[in-house]
Amino acid sequence: MKRKILFLIATIMVAVCVQYVVVPEARSQDDAKRSTIVKRMSQTSPEGLKIIERIQAMKPEINGMRSAKTLIEIIQEYAFNVGPYGINPLGWEATEKAESAANSLARWRIVFHYQDYTKQYFEAEWEYDPKAERLIPFDIKNATQFWTNEGPQDGTPSQRLKKEPIDSGAVQQQNYRGQENVKSPVEPIEPKEETIAGVATKVLFEYRSSFETRFIEVVIPDESYSRENLERIWRHYCDKYADKKDWLDVRIYTNRSYEFNRQLRGQPVNMHTGETIGPNGTRVRLRDYEASFLRMGKGALAYGGDNELMIYSPNLDEPEKKVRIVLAGEDPFK
Repeated sequence: MKRKILFLIATIMVAVCVQYVVVPEARSQDDAKRSTIVKRMSQTSPEGLKIIERIQAMKPEINGMRSAKTLIEIIQEYAFNVGPYGINPLGWEATEKAESAANSLARWRIVFHYQDYTKQYFEAEWEYDPKAERLIPFDIKNATQFWTNEGPQDGTPSQRLKKEPIDSGAVQQQNYRGQENVKSPVEPIEPKEETIAGVATKVLFEYRSSFETRFIEVVIPDESYSRENLERIWRHYCDKYADKKDWLDVRIYTNRSYEFNRQLRGQPVNMHTGETIGPNGTRVRLRDYEASFLRMGKGALAYGGDNELMIYSPNLDEPEKKVRIVLAGEDPFK
């Protein structure tokens, strides 16, 4: 019985890579999402654990191109090297695909569970083909983010951490930079007030990820919301980040939406529905940004490029009605 308990605990706590273990932060018993994740990870078989160890050292492929870094190096980079906007790794699961279970070299479904800096739950899924030794993103939204064409550089986590196998008979905690364990993501920093293109704004965050993408989120007063002002703010960031090798992603909230969401900060969020879950079980849907801009190449997997797309709500009283406007080039998703 003791060996079974130890194995179950070790299975649950298999996280990020074979060289360290992340202990999921304790949550309320009402956190059904986390409980479901833990249950799914705990059902990974001993063979599945070996598969997880194997694929972590592989370089995922997109459109036949292999990443310049291994999957675990990219995850380490995103967990420890992007400041307050890093991810919080929760763990892995691996299941044999039913349609090929009869084959000696069955394909595997690999899922990595994590939280972003806002503490929302996400999962990235790949398919592993042991016969071809290929690891392919199975979901286009999350798994494709864990790919890069930039190789390891001096001082990256992949060079700082030693690769040591996990002892499956015992749970071993290893620290990173002397920490007790990997902490949960911090709360979003306080917005920075700026005047951009003549418009008073609050910059929620502005950073470049390791995936050649610049993310910017700002808030503007309701009375300043107009297509003209939105485009002026967009043009400001296009000029500021003139190098088109990066995907540029700018999202603009009105103050009404920002304040509405801010009052719900700290409550658990269902990532699939965008709803917060209050102490008494009440659900409230968070408000989306009213406008967004993209500068990128062609296709969802592209990085930088010349195409510029604007998606916004012309009427703030009907935020669900969005309009797509191509500002330059063509619609990258059509």
